Amino acid sequence: MNKQSTDTIYLHADYPHPMVERLNKILPSLDKSDLDRFETKLVRRYKIVFPNEEQEINNLKTMADHHLIAEFYQNIDKSEKEQIAFLTKAVQTLVPEMEEWKLLEVLESFMIIHKWKVEVYVPRKKPEGKKTKKKEEKKENKQEVKEVKEVKEVPKPEKKIPKKKDLVKVLEEKKPEKKVIEVESTPKSITEKKEKEPVKEKVVLYEEFMNADDKKNLKLAIDGNANAQYEVGMFYANEKSQHLDYKEAESWLLKSLGQGHARAKFALAQIYDSGKIKEKNNVKQALQYYFDLAEQGYSTAQCILGIKYRFGLDVKSNIREAERWLLKASEQGDVNAQRHLADLYLYHNKSRDALPWLKNASDRGDAHCTRRLKRFIKKN
Repeated sequence: MNKQSTDTIYLHADYPHPMVERLNKILPSLDKSDLDRFETKLVRRYKIVFPNEEQEINNLKTMADHHLIAEFYQNIDKSEKEQIAFLTKAVQTLVPEMEEWKLLEVLESFMIIHKWKVEVYVPRKKPEGKKTKKKEEKKENKQEVKEVKEVKEVPKPEKKIPKKKDLVKVLEEKKPEKKVIEVESTPKSITEKKEKEPVKEKVVLYEEFMNADDKKNLKLAIDGNANAQYEVGMFYANEKSQHLDYKEAESWLLKSLGQGHARAKFALAQIYDSGKIKEKNNVKQALQYYFDLAEQGYSTAQCILGIKYRFGLDVKSNIREAERWLLKASEQGDVNAQRHLADLYLYHNKSRDALPWLKNASDRGDAHCTRRLKRFIKKN
């Protein structure tokens, strides 16, 4: 599911499209040793197995014409930076020839199948005048950031300015023994400064980016307020900020969770599930958190479990469990769950069960369900 804006195209595999199931049926049987032939075989096989999906076939053809499918498989095992570079190139190449939602559907489907968890923000092309203005604004912002950094670096040397006692030491350089005695006579002030500095770094990390509300939350969080600890954790988990720090976010969210804060549990589940903090048991821990919240009636967690069971993400594929969790979330009005439940029913030829959920999601502004509803009405 894409979070597009007027300035950027957002690409992230957090919504498993119906195309994922179709590709999963075809890809395992194809030989990938010769990637050029693999591209043509994939398009042909897709056309044979799913002849009614003309849009998806055309999308795959367009990608194959630019050899982007082959290039995708060349980048499977490469670093996240190289994967992001490829996806950025693919978006910029295909946007003029394909509608954005079609492009995202294809790319995100391949990403889900091969477990790419990167996020990509591709800037939209705009007229030159607007570009120059933005460039100037960026330059000004960079200059401001540099100035802020310089200003913040000024107080550091001030701490090292010699005091009156230190001036006395300089004047008495002829007696080195006195220097040693005087340094030893004031160890407390020195050790206190050394002890206080690391505490400030841990507690007030990225303090320069905190506004008044953030600082209030920090004070309350230090005093043990669970909701404030959650807010501080989310401050450090903000992916679009300059103060992103998942480890710091985790530490505050765990403190909040220790006091029974449900939203902190969900935030931790998302961080662990996305692989932002790479540890062995994080995926299992994320699943456990989702199950706990789903049993308590949280619709978003129910929807996530339904999606995981539908596509076999971190669990064994189970259509009955997928339907059960998606139905629970849909009955609470979760639009994402309604979309997935309708897709599930349509894929298994249960159009009567799918129709009410298509209508509900469409009435609430879901573009995907609106398109599928129009196709359903035309066919019937």
